[in-house]
Amino acid sequence: MKVIFLQDVRNVGRKNEVKNVADGYAKNFLLAKGLAKLATETALNEVKARSDSAAKEITDLKAKLAAMGNEFRKKPLAIKVPVGEHKEIFKSVTAPEIESALTKRGFENVVVEPENLHLRALGSHEIRVNLGKGIRGSVSVNITP
Repeated sequence: MKVIFLQDVRNVGRKNEVKNVADGYAKNFLLAKGLAKLATETALNEVKARSDSAAKEITDLKAKLAAMGNEFRKKPLAIKVPVGEHKEIFKSVTAPEIESALTKRGFENVVVEPENLHLRALGSHEIRVNLGKGIRGSVSVNITP
């Protein structure tokens, strides 16, 4: 019997995977517990549409990351901090501040890694960012007085 898995089933199938399984196993276990549904034409079309939209979303995120990389190579993200007479920083730059600056430059939902980041030196720093869906990259941040 051909079924579409609604969630991962250990050693059998992964979510949204279409697979042939034994009739009794499908009826008595997978379908009864809501782990899978029958692979009808409409259900197969839904799975295909979902996988196509997920692939398009990943392609869009990769394009966004490439655009971000090009933009930050031309002009790094600049963050100003208060400094003392001898150029010592009075406060560190944290991940939320960098995320806020990225949002102001038009990059929404970007997460800085690691979350407990504290930059305490003037100059240029390479920061890892996560756009979601496993898409990661880096951004150049320039801390100035």
